[in-house]
Amino acid sequence: MGEQEKGKYREYGEMEIGDKRVSKRLEKTMETLEKEPGLTVCSASSGRYEAKAIYRLLKNPKLTIETMVKTSRERTIEKIVESGEKVILLPQDTATLDYIGLKECEGMGTYYNEASRGILEHGSIAISEKGRIFGLMEQELWTRELGESGKASKRKNKSIEEKESVKWQETMKKSMNGMPEDVMCVTVCDREGDIYELFKAAELEGMYYLVRITQNRRTTETEKLLDYAKSLESGGVCVVQIPRDTRNNRKAREAKLSIKYSEVTIRAPYSKNDSIRAWVVAAEEIDAPEGIEPIAWYLLTNVPVTSFEESCARVNWYVQRWKIERFHYVLKEVCKVEKSQERDVERLKKLITIYSIISMNILSLMYLSRTCPDMLCDTVFEEDEWKLLYVLANESVDFPP
Repeated sequence: MGEQEKGKYREYGEMEIGDKRVSKRLEKTMETLEKEPGLTVCSASSGRYEAKAIYRLLKNPKLTIETMVKTSRERTIEKIVESGEKVILLPQDTATLDYIGLKECEGMGTYYNEASRGILEHGSIAISEKGRIFGLMEQELWTRELGESGKASKRKNKSIEEKESVKWQETMKKSMNGMPEDVMCVTVCDREGDIYELFKAAELEGMYYLVRITQNRRTTETEKLLDYAKSLESGGVCVVQIPRDTRNNRKAREAKLSIKYSEVTIRAPYSKNDSIRAWVVAAEEIDAPEGIEPIAWYLLTNVPVTSFEESCARVNWYVQRWKIERFHYVLKEVCKVEKSQERDVERLKKLITIYSIISMNILSLMYLSRTCPDMLCDTVFEEDEWKLLYVLANESVDFPP
């Protein structure tokens, strides 16, 4: 949320979609569903008339996913400008939404293999270097048709435009739409984003990236990239805070990382006539706790790395990527989108988009006190809301001036 005025979803009620009633209903729907995000539409609504109104909204062709995401991006950029931040990280990632039990949903496909049933979600969020969350920048939802799963050998022979992996490149570009020129935006990806075409597109179009690499690519020197990174001499030790890993049941901890860095030139796959210039940063954990696999991150970026301090900054940028995983956690476990009972996949996608925007507001509020501890509470809460919270926390009605 952050520095939001009263009516946190007001911008959605003012969307230009040719019907003011539809946009106002969207604003009201977001306010309704946010109050009890884990409930079904029927249970969250004030009554059957409001529930019917929400279902009619999802059916309305005037309401599109593209317009909602565009509005989210515009509002997110407004908050970035208000903050004065000059470096913005744009983590992107893919999540699977499982609807194996939703048998009557028309248009539903697979997401993994023929036995799976669900939707793939890919998007990006905007955060500051210190982890302040601004909002959803881009999102795409799709399913694979039956018979399309498990064709990895055929996908290898397709161009990047024909592959699902083009989503990383497209999301990088779309996330930049409308961003002020004086703000440096850095796309941050995990190993799935280790795609040469993404690196090349960024180089050609003046965009920045930071990607954890997994492929041992060819350099213009005799060694390969990962081998070269591992052979570098350490420039020093950097201490980072590793977030809690709920999937593997691991607590948050502090890690000491040996940092190495160097400029590299990487050849294009299957070509000797093309290459990109970048910097590799290796972060290898020392003195890891017993029973914990030591961290070994190998990062590639086209943001110059000319000092130990800059290499540590790049590592900390990568640590912030974890927040998009928290976004997916809130979407699934707090908003419980996988429990939705829509009978049409296009209506379900609209509902997922609505809950994605709500999830970002919830996540932003969760981290706001850590990243902006001096912000006044009335920039987020109504007066009756913060007073109630004050009474619960302090068991007193002596409110501060």
